Amino acid sequence: MPKTKSLTGHLYKRGNNFSVQFRINGKVKSFALHTTIRREAEQKAAELAKVVGADTKESVAAYVAEARKFRKSSSLSIDDAWDAFFASAERPDCGSSTLRKYKCFWSQFVSWVKINRPALDKIGEVDLETTGEYFSQLSQKKLSGAGFNGHRQALHLVFRILKSQAGMDINPIDDIAKKQNLQRSHKELSAEQLKELLAVFDRSGLSLMNKEEMRVMFHLGTFTGLRLADCALLKWDGVDLDRHTVSSMPLKTIRKAKTVVIPLHPTLEVELLKAKNWSDDSGYVLPKVAARYQNNPSGIQKDAVWIFEQAGMKTTEKIKGRELSVNQFGFHSLRHTFVSICANAGVPLAVVQSIVGHGNPAMTRHYTHIGDASARKAIASLPSLLPANADMVRLSGIRAEAHSLIDAAVEKDIAAILDFLRGKAKDLKLA
Repeated sequence: MPKTKSLTGHLYKRGNNFSVQFRINGKVKSFALHTTIRREAEQKAAELAKVVGADTKESVAAYVAEARKFRKSSSLSIDDAWDAFFASAERPDCGSSTLRKYKCFWSQFVSWVKINRPALDKIGEVDLETTGEYFSQLSQKKLSGAGFNGHRQALHLVFRILKSQAGMDINPIDDIAKKQNLQRSHKELSAEQLKELLAVFDRSGLSLMNKEEMRVMFHLGTFTGLRLADCALLKWDGVDLDRHTVSSMPLKTIRKAKTVVIPLHPTLEVELLKAKNWSDDSGYVLPKVAARYQNNPSGIQKDAVWIFEQAGMKTTEKIKGRELSVNQFGFHSLRHTFVSICANAGVPLAVVQSIVGHGNPAMTRHYTHIGDASARKAIASLPSLLPANADMVRLSGIRAEAHSLIDAAVEKDIAAILDFLRGKAKDLKLA
């Protein structure tokens, strides 16, 4: 009969952490369990007893793997976890705003652990019971489905990336179920509301930082469907006044390197001609707004909400069962309005998606071949917000640009300037 080992053991504490001591055929061996929680220590000791008490090579291999796992779990503290996640080559290439959001959610979890599980200081010690209690308390805060799922997604990703390094067998977020996301989108604006909104900028005495640039930003959002960040950070190299187009690579889908090209609506073209007067070396269409957005995006967002409020629109609404109010109107409403107007005018969905950009790869492949004529027809369906003397306003902008060229021109440039004027006159049907 094969020889069996005589094995006994007991748990003991070394500092705050548990260890186990085995007596194997009269010889004593001790193993650090790297946990401050007795129940986990008992589970680890039981697993170790299986491999330490056997004689096969397979058992030895299992013991080595177990020992390595223990060493890993002891090497990464909760305080160092975010830095380890951020530095990991396995981490997906998230955008900066997404990373800030994930870090915020992770910090909330760490703060909760320090209060509710003060003895837990290693990532490898986080178990299903800990995360279950955390998300249970989170549910009581009446977060929206999107808010709850955002927390879950952030923590699940961090644990997935650190799982091997922390010596964890499972991701402790796996058993946390997602919540149904009853999403409430920003409301779209009627044509009348749109006119009232843009008319806010014409009020005398309106006190608003970078008022003229904000005016152009709102016109960009209205007539291109671009998101706030893409409007605020638009550069002149993406504006082609000769071909009457605006091109942008949306920040939200920048990893897909998808550029959207949007025909210029006449109302927007008037505003961009005015914007030429403040262009500087930065290359931004809205240089002051761009600088503000890069430094403090929430400031621009709050100003945008304030504009809606000046137009008499209620921007938030309190929903029963929700801790926070939900947004009703905001800059993103302009994107919804743009899409809605195009759709109501019978513009095919694929054409609209081509203009505003779309994150779905299948749809991207579908609308790659949408023609310029279809896009221009979609933009033409937007309401004209030009004043009665719109052509004269545009002509005034063109004349200003022409005078600027003439002032800086030498004789050989005159022919080019004349070609420019003839082309603009033809566009306006003034020739």
